[in-house]
Amino acid sequence: MRPLRSYGFTTLLVGIFTLCVWLQTPPALAALVNVTVDDDGADAITQSRIVYTPPDIWNKGQDCQGCLAHPDSSYLNTWHDGTFKPTTPNLLLFASFQFEGSALYVYCILAPDEPRLLSASDMTFFIDDEQVGTFVQIPTQVTQYTRDVLVYSNTTLPYGKHTFMLQNGHKDSKVGTLTMLDYLVYTHDNGTSTAPPFNPTDDKSNSKLTIIIPAIACVITIGLVVAGIFWWRSRRSRRRRRQGRVDLIQFDPEPVSYTSPVPPITSGRPFGAGFTSDSKRGLEAAVSVEDPSEVDVMMAGSSRGASSSAVGTHTEQPPPMYEP
Repeated sequence: MRPLRSYGFTTLLVGIFTLCVWLQTPPALAALVNVTVDDDGADAITQSRIVYTPPDIWNKGQDCQGCLAHPDSSYLNTWHDGTFKPTTPNLLLFASFQFEGSALYVYCILAPDEPRLLSASDMTFFIDDEQVGTFVQIPTQVTQYTRDVLVYSNTTLPYGKHTFMLQNGHKDSKVGTLTMLDYLVYTHDNGTSTAPPFNPTDDKSNSKLTIIIPAIACVITIGLVVAGIFWWRSRRSRRRRRQGRVDLIQFDPEPVSYTSPVPPITSGRPFGAGFTSDSKRGLEAAVSVEDPSEVDVMMAGSSRGASSSAVGTHTEQPPPMYEP
């Protein structure tokens, strides 16, 4: 049984060590990937596309013959062109996209100040129906077509499904604006882990706590287990000692008496009176003498003592009855 107990104790220690290692190990980081969605393409993961409303106001810039804006290059040589006109101030343009992730980046092409071209930028951004940013650019600040302009970014989104919407223009605005949407990028977890991504701007004290707290918990756990083991072994040892004392008491042999009780002598009957031939034979067997004549001498002496005693003593008690 001792090897079995040793094996159990070793297994317990290994389990405690594994628990401590697990507590000290930081959670696995999510395997994040950036997914790029072209203005005229589909999401490689969900196959969803950017939705443009009203659809007849937005144009595929690379195919638009009547459009005035023609950039030199763009991502995948495509872009969507939408113009807000002051003549219809309440007709706003929207581009929306649904995604699952924790960050979003929106890229546009900016146009220079050219004759007859409404090249100003006035964009408002929404995520989950909440306004989260704006981008305003006057034409004189742009001297040439500029691609890959980051007009909006958000890296603090809680991971999950979100709806992004870009709005071109404002109601009752007197300024015409142009939006050339090129592409957007969002950060997505590819499914290998559900842990939130690590943010390097987090307070360093949080990382220290993630090490100190598991270490303290591990030390306390080990201390409790060791104290429990010592208490259990001490209790078992005391129980064994008590059981040993009980066993000694239960199995202590009683002393054996080798003396036979002697029947009391009746004061009214002298020793030797009433001996018969059977008594003589019994006496011979009891004393185991070699010479039977000694028994006769003993019997005669006993008879004489009885006679002399009987002369001076008279008793009213009847003689005792002896079985033959």
